[in-house]
Amino acid sequence: MLTANQNPQQKTYTFNEHKHRYAVWTAARAQRAFVKNEKICEAIEKTSLRNFAETITTINQSEFDHQHKEWCHDIIEFFGEKECKYGRAAKIVAIYLKTAVILPAQGLSPLCNVIHPPIDSIFLHNIAEKTKLKNLAKLRWTNLKEEAYWTLVDTLRKEFNDCNWLLEYYWNIAAEDLEQKEELLQAS
Repeated sequence: MLTANQNPQQKTYTFNEHKHRYAVWTAARAQRAFVKNEKICEAIEKTSLRNFAETITTINQSEFDHQHKEWCHDIIEFFGEKECKYGRAAKIVAIYLKTAVILPAQGLSPLCNVIHPPIDSIFLHNIAEKTKLKNLAKLRWTNLKEEAYWTLVDTLRKEFNDCNWLLEYYWNIAAEDLEQKEELLQAS
């Protein structure tokens, strides 16, 4: 609740603005070896991600996948195709939506069933290690082009009957050092 001694700017600061800023920050931190936070913020602002997170309550998988492609294309266009491949743009989208939609809804919103998990080397390595999808360990998520990304999503859907937040069972923070080292190698 706002108090009388708050300045006018604080009185207009909404929860949605707060959630958006935090979602942008988490997406930027997940790309820390790529570019500065401000650039990720600018890229996200070029998309309709915030509007989606704040207004859409239901969407089918096909519609979401189409929207996902538009967001990724907007992000790639912002950075340029040479700098930002589809896999990197997809992770920005996934982290933003994880923070702005999935976590606040505790995974219970219908949207949570269609939003893709963030795909990175930790995720791919652990799935390869714990399933028959051994070839996933060789994929470099930062270099995935659009077709390869959607082939991966189709593979995950066939193996697990879905490609949503529940697959983050395979993402383990203990492997974060591997992720950081790999990103730094790719950035150099």
